[in-house]
Amino acid sequence: MQTREKRTTDNPRYIGTAAPAVAALVLAGVLVLLGACSTAVRRSGREFTLASYNVHNLFDDRSDGSEFVGYRPESDGWGAVEFHTKAERTAEALRKVGAGALPDIVALQEIENEHALEVLLSEYLPRSGYRWFVMPPRSGSSFRVAAASRFEIRSARVHSLYYLTHPLRDVLELEIDIDGRQMTLFVNHWPSKRGGAELSAPLRDFTAAAVARRVNITQQPGGAAAVVVAGDFNMEPAEFAPEWQRLGLYNPWDTQDFPGSYHFRGSWSRIDSIFLSEAAQRGTFELVSFSVIHSNGFLDRHGVPRVWRPGSGGGYSDHLPLLARLRVAH
Repeated sequence: MQTREKRTTDNPRYIGTAAPAVAALVLAGVLVLLGACSTAVRRSGREFTLASYNVHNLFDDRSDGSEFVGYRPESDGWGAVEFHTKAERTAEALRKVGAGALPDIVALQEIENEHALEVLLSEYLPRSGYRWFVMPPRSGSSFRVAAASRFEIRSARVHSLYYLTHPLRDVLELEIDIDGRQMTLFVNHWPSKRGGAELSAPLRDFTAAAVARRVNITQQPGGAAAVVVAGDFNMEPAEFAPEWQRLGLYNPWDTQDFPGSYHFRGSWSRIDSIFLSEAAQRGTFELVSFSVIHSNGFLDRHGVPRVWRPGSGGGYSDHLPLLARLRVAH
């Protein structure tokens, strides 16, 4: 087993007087999408919001050979109309997460590539204020994680993980400057239980161990770093190994009565989460509230996530978004 890391520069952002919608860094063979939207607005203030959302299969209209069945432009009828409608629905969902106010930071899962992310941000969220955004390079997965922020992303690291010879999804590690305070954000999409929960459990446990090691490193020395670990973990809170539990990260699901963020075969699960270190919860930052967004059209008439599909006319994703509201401590 091995963990391979790819790292960008310490300050990987486009610098210029006329920043394009997308700036791509190519360093040591690594392409990381990281840039600034044309709207030059930076949020300041004591409260801010961070959302995590599995948007569900945001594939573009270009054939790359790795698309899922049903999303292949050449054979499945997935084209420009379907792609742009899906991007528009995703943008609408993000606006609804904060009741009309976009989150200040978003951790996203299941976006196919740079083009899909660029279209989402530049065409459907042009006034978002997301000046910084980042995505790992293409890996063995059909889609990737991504992040967008109104606050400066000072550095980005991509952790490329392999279980034996099997490539797993990349994990993003970001350093974000929030009013002079530093937050380390990990964006995750761990292996699914497709093919059987027991057979795929070693893949999730391996990913968890790799992320746990990185969290421990960021906590040294002194253990006072503000760390947030967000995403789709494809694991219930009780399924995490003791090594993860020993990190002492706070799971705000404990404050929620709503049964979950994902519904499958008649059952709810809490596989999406936003974990916070002590400093992120009640130190450098303070957790004000945590919400599972399930109103405003996110659920169908049966009370489960309303998924958008071509011809459905409505809906968003098979996952519900999560929103954490935090405050910069005095």
